[in-house]
Amino acid sequence: MRKLCIGCFAVYIIIVGVLAFVWSGKEHLTNDKYNRLELSMYSEKDCLSYKELFDYIMRDYDVSDLTDIEKHSEVIVKAKMIDRRFAGKGVINECEITQVYKGYDVNQTISVYDDVIWDENAYYFEGAVPLHENEEYIMFLKPALNANTEDSYIFTSVSFGHFRLRENVKYTAYDMDHKMSVQEACGYDYIAYDVHNLEKFKMLQNEAYTKYK
Repeated sequence: MRKLCIGCFAVYIIIVGVLAFVWSGKEHLTNDKYNRLELSMYSEKDCLSYKELFDYIMRDYDVSDLTDIEKHSEVIVKAKMIDRRFAGKGVINECEITQVYKGYDVNQTISVYDDVIWDENAYYFEGAVPLHENEEYIMFLKPALNANTEDSYIFTSVSFGHFRLRENVKYTAYDMDHKMSVQEACGYDYIAYDVHNLEKFKMLQNEAYTKYK
C-alpha cells in the first residue's frame, strides 16, 4: 500500500511538472508576442519592391469605391482576429468567421497575413496597421500566394482590404518626425501616407460600415 501511494505521488509530480512546462511555454510565447508589439517601431515599406505580390492585389489608385474592392475579392467575410503569431518575417492573424458574403468552402477559422515585413522592427506597407484583437471586421480577401498552410489569405488591397465595423474609427497622417511604436500604431485603423488616400479611406470606411454592420 505504501509503495502504491509513493507511485501515485510520483505520477502526480510528473503530471504537474509537464503541465507547468507546457504552461510556462505558452506564457513565454504570449509574453514574446506582446513584447514585440510594445518594443518594436512602426515604419513604412515601399510596396513596389514586392512586384509579384502587388501585381496580384489591387493598387490604391485602382480603388474608387467599395464595389471595386468587392469585385476584385475572391472572399468577403465578417470576422474577428482571435490571435496572431509570428512566422519568420511575417505576421499571421488567426481569424474566426461569423458570416460569409462571398466565396465557397471557407472554413470557420482562417489565416490572414498582415501587410508587413517584420525584422527587428515592423515595416508595414502603405497605411496598413495591425488588426485589433476580438474586434469585428469586414475583410476583402484573396488566397495567399505560396502559402505553407491551407485556408491562408491576403487582403485584396493594402490600404482598403479591411474595415473595422464600428461607427467611429481612428486614423492619422504619418509623420516621419514622430517615431511611433507598433503598440501605438495598434491604436489606429489607418495611417495615411497620402492625404488623398486618407479621404478615400474615410469614404470607404463609411460605405463598409453602412453596408455590413
